[in-house]
Amino acid sequence: NKARGIGISSAFALRALLRSLAGITLPYGGESVFMSASEEQAEHIITYIAEYWRQIKDIREISNSVSVMRSGKGFYSFSNNTSIFSIPNKPAAMRTYHGELYLDEFAHYQSTDKAVMTASTGIISLGGSIIPFSTPFGERGEFFRLWKKDKRYRKMKLPYTVCKRPAY
Repeated sequence: NKARGIGISSAFALRALLRSLAGITLPYGGESVFMSASEEQAEHIITYIAEYWRQIKDIREISNSVSVMRSGKGFYSFSNNTSIFSIPNKPAAMRTYHGELYLDEFAHYQSTDKAVMTASTGIISLGGSIIPFSTPFGERGEFFRLWKKDKRYRKMKLPYTVCKRPAY
């Protein structure tokens, strides 16, 4: 649960990139998958990855050991067999990925939240993890249910006051 404009999507993009560069993989894959509420938001994640990669690749130790093998609309693949994907909210598309799943602005998804959670069970069953994060969107949907009623997960509340720059 977070305030708008505090940079969480960007921070998770950096986390995914650093995990890829460090070669951190799960038993069945080294993928970080971002699912966003819209195509435009999915493109923003890849923009963050591209900018962070541009800044990090100048560090000698990293640039000599890991390189980008392929990149394109919605993905980066690295020479150490890790990848980052960013897709819009299409639960059926998730079934082919393994690794970490970031649900960006989960409360705002247009498709049924239950379908997203059902499609992601493959990720969990293979040792992956799901990280939903979102600004609130009223007392409805799967994000609200997870936030208020499900006690199995660690939750973090990030108000606008944690941000050094003006958040909205």
